[in-house]
Order: sequence, then structure tokens, then C-alpha cells
Amino acid sequence: MLFNLKGSNEWRYRWLVLTGAAALLVSAACVAGRPLVDGHCPCVSGWVCQEDTNLCVPANGGGGTGNFIVDGGMGGAGATADHPPAATLTGIWRGTVAVTAPGCAGGPFDTLRVVIDGEGKLSYFSFDGFPRSQAFGAEETKFPLQGTRDVFGSSGGCPSAACGYHVSVATSSFASDRFALAYDAVGTAVTSAQFAETIAGTLDDQHLAIDYSNHGLCSGDVVAQGRLARE
Repeated sequence: MLFNLKGSNEWRYRWLVLTGAAALLVSAACVAGRPLVDGHCPCVSGWVCQEDTNLCVPANGGGGTGNFIVDGGMGGAGATADHPPAATLTGIWRGTVAVTAPGCAGGPFDTLRVVIDGEGKLSYFSFDGFPRSQAFGAEETKFPLQGTRDVFGSSGGCPSAACGYHVSVATSSFASDRFALAYDAVGTAVTSAQFAETIAGTLDDQHLAIDYSNHGLCSGDVVAQGRLARE
């Protein structure tokens, strides 16, 4: 009886030791491999516990091991987020557009070139067939992008206000992915032409979708639409 009791106690002691050791191993494994889906302490290797918030932060500013959540996003060891540059209008765009130009040369298709400067503003446009091109800017021979201004004629012809236009901008809107410009141009002393012109563009995937219209230069309204590619 005494022998059996002693053996029983010895077996119980060994069982408790083995059970405790197994629990420690399981606990250590859980901590080491803890997914940290909530980002709270205890932390995996390479991360330290920030006591005031009870959150795991990278040790010495470096990345940790295992998975973690930062600002709502899943990450990993040395994880980085690659953000491609935001799409912009800046550049030279060219492409085929469908043109309706009653009473004028051009159409049913034409090539249109649009230049957007480094600030995302319209700098120039021109058609290959339809006789219309225009530069924009602060110079006295260019149409304004806002406000009202008397524009001189081109330097190759009559470089004075008498050969130019009185231009009034009605719409001027420029964003990172679209623009719209509309204006009225009234010829001055020598120039008799009078017209209203609109050009607008919207980024569409890798293209610039263009809508153009002119009322006054031809016997009917001129309309051009198409998608341009960046040169």
C-alpha cells in the first residue's frame, strides 16, 4: 500500500511537471507566433510594448516579425505600401478626333494636339486639318485663362491690338484629372471674326477624352470629340 501510494505520488508529480512544461511551450509558441490582429501587447520579436497605449510598436524604429495592423491595414516584416504617382494632365497629348465643321475645311476626322503645362493648365491646342489653333498664357498674343483681355494679333501678321480679339473667359476650371475652358472672342478694329469656343478634357484611364466646340467661325457649329494619348 505504501509503495503504491508512493508510486502514485511520483506519477502525479511527473504528470504535473510534464503538463506545466507543455503549457509553457504552447504559451511561448502562441506569443512568438501571435498574429497581433489587434496590435496589442504582448509583442513578437522585433516589437516593443508601448505601455501607455498597450500597443506594439517597432523596436528602434525598425520593422518587426509576424503580422500586425497599423492604421487599419495589414502589414508584415518590412512591409511597405507602394503608391503610384497620381495621374495628372501635364504633358503633350495627340490623337484622332471626330470633327463636324460645316462650312469649313476639316472632318470627318482630324488630328488634335493638346499641351498641358507643368501647372496643369491648358497651354496650346491645334488641329491638323481644321484651321484652328490657339495658345494660352500671360503674353499679349495669347488668350487668357481667366478674366478679360485684349489680345494682340500674331507676331507674323499684325502684332497689335487692332488685329486681335477682345477675349472674355466664361469658364476656367482645372483639376488634376480634368479641365474646362470656355470664352468669347470678339474681333477688334481689323479682325471681324467673332466666336465662342469651348474645350474640355477628362482623364480616362491612359487617355485624355476631349470635347471641343466652336460657334461663329464656320457656317454651322463645329464639334470635335475623341481620346488623345500622351506623347
